[in-house]
Amino acid sequence: MTSQQYYISRKPAEEFLTTFAKALKEPESHPLLFHVYGIGGIGKSTLLDTLAETHSQQAHIAKFDFTGKTLSNETPLKVMNKLYEQIPKPGILKQDLQDLISDPFIRLYKQYQGTLEELTTKPIEGKKTVDQDQRDLVKDLGSAAVYSSAALFAVSTAAIDPTGFVVSAIAETAKGVVSGVGVGAAIKDRLLLKHPATKQDKKLQDLMLEPIPKLTKAFVEGLIQNQKARLLTLQKLQKQPIILVLDHYEKATFDCNLWLVEYLLKESDLKSQPIRILVAGRYSLKKKSPRERALIFERQLEKFDNKQTEEYLKKIGINDNQQIRQIYQATDGFPYHLDFIRQQQEEGKVINCSRDNKQLVDRLLEGLTPNEKQVMHLAAYCRWFDEELIQKLLTANGIDKNEKSNWFEWLIERELVVEEDQFRLHDVVRDILRRSHFKANQQKFRDNHDLLAKYFKTLADREVHPENPEPEKYDNSQWREYMAESIYHGLFAERTKGQRLLLTHLFAGVYLNKMDVVVVPYVAVAAEREFENNELLPPDTRKFLNNIKLALKFRRLLSRNPNNYEIKNDNDSSLKSQIEASVKNCLSQVDFLDGLGKYAGLLQG
Repeated sequence: MTSQQYYISRKPAEEFLTTFAKALKEPESHPLLFHVYGIGGIGKSTLLDTLAETHSQQAHIAKFDFTGKTLSNETPLKVMNKLYEQIPKPGILKQDLQDLISDPFIRLYKQYQGTLEELTTKPIEGKKTVDQDQRDLVKDLGSAAVYSSAALFAVSTAAIDPTGFVVSAIAETAKGVVSGVGVGAAIKDRLLLKHPATKQDKKLQDLMLEPIPKLTKAFVEGLIQNQKARLLTLQKLQKQPIILVLDHYEKATFDCNLWLVEYLLKESDLKSQPIRILVAGRYSLKKKSPRERALIFERQLEKFDNKQTEEYLKKIGINDNQQIRQIYQATDGFPYHLDFIRQQQEEGKVINCSRDNKQLVDRLLEGLTPNEKQVMHLAAYCRWFDEELIQKLLTANGIDKNEKSNWFEWLIERELVVEEDQFRLHDVVRDILRRSHFKANQQKFRDNHDLLAKYFKTLADREVHPENPEPEKYDNSQWREYMAESIYHGLFAERTKGQRLLLTHLFAGVYLNKMDVVVVPYVAVAAEREFENNELLPPDTRKFLNNIKLALKFRRLLSRNPNNYEIKNDNDSSLKSQIEASVKNCLSQVDFLDGLGKYAGLLQG
């Protein structure tokens, strides 16, 4: 099967396809760059393939895929050349036309590469051989002195690009150019002005020092000129569109991203032409390039719903309705997980959709260092996180601070992290990583949740002093939020402590009519999995949560004596006895509670 067979229609994708088609017909009134982004396995490349197939008969499509390449070898020059090679030149009278118009990009690119070869292999004036100083200067020329001063300044102000684009050697070398070390001046004085290939040609010297802006302009001129030549040759009334595709763009080097944003997008002649740039990656370009927002049309792909998941599974050969329901429940429509199932199906393996599957975990964390993987696992403990919380977990787990200057900044740029009101991991990813950590070391799993329970209790005490009156605490919404998180983590930690913490706030919350302290963590745990099937909870805690659920549902009854209320339910005559049993289960532990919770519980006992 081809990837096209796995394409599942979604609203953002349909908007993307529709707007792109309009842009080819009316380029002046539409953005120049079309970008689809989202987490790994969400269907970005599939959407690109679908779009390419749709326009393959009407447009020339040139593609550069950053997957599997050696990052240090990725340069804007190589990307431009690879794309340009894929644009077919006019068929008849090809040589005559090329001689007549002289392809601007091919001519300039060959001149640059040929000159670089001469600078590398032939000695400068007055020397018999190429010495180490010349080799070093040529190396600097090829890695650093390829951008204009404005772009070099942009590099110098960013030690690490927050989008996740890899910073190549240029970022380090270029800082010297801008800061006054004078690498560019040294290259010109000691190499270009003394070498026979360049010493008499100022335009060539300028090209060698700043090839990217000049070659980008020639690249665009060549694309437009090619369209005009084809129009002349075939006597067409309409230019044939050109689509430049950049896939897996999250793996592009920093200099390639700089080229795209600072040079290619700023070539004003492109805007009015039926030439469009199509990009797929994991990070938002608009967010990281606010000045170019008007030039970018962007859509984010997210998970499949139930119907879309069913359609996808049937396309890959899974038709059993019960199995489809099981897979949807396990994957929650997360395409990365669904793609893993597709892989198993195609390889003829037994489908394993469990979230503690080591192969799935390895796939999610592919390419990360051991410490980076551990940071992702630790982030999975949290329902949400900020920098202080992540640092607390890293310190407690002995993560090397020297590997990253700021682990939090690194973490929030991962494609698996969701940014809403707060930062958090994608729900399915979080569940997969938590289960993996639990399976590897249950005691460490409990210890980390205990650490977090204490951490949030400390934050609550920081918000309202622990000796202040109880009503003052419960009236403070921030205190309630922190205590809710403390209860949540406590339930996954030491069994007795977590249960008693929940009951304490259950009785106090009923007494003060402030129930979110308990309802929030209870619902959060219930949403993850049915209590009895949630092996991440201590066994006694699973039973405890099941036993108190009716008491929590009918919590108003906790303020009355069980002998003084009636429950009428025609459909279930045993409901009253079940509620009574649930309430009594809560009351049986009142003696172990503290503070207002104990007092409120004793009033009902």
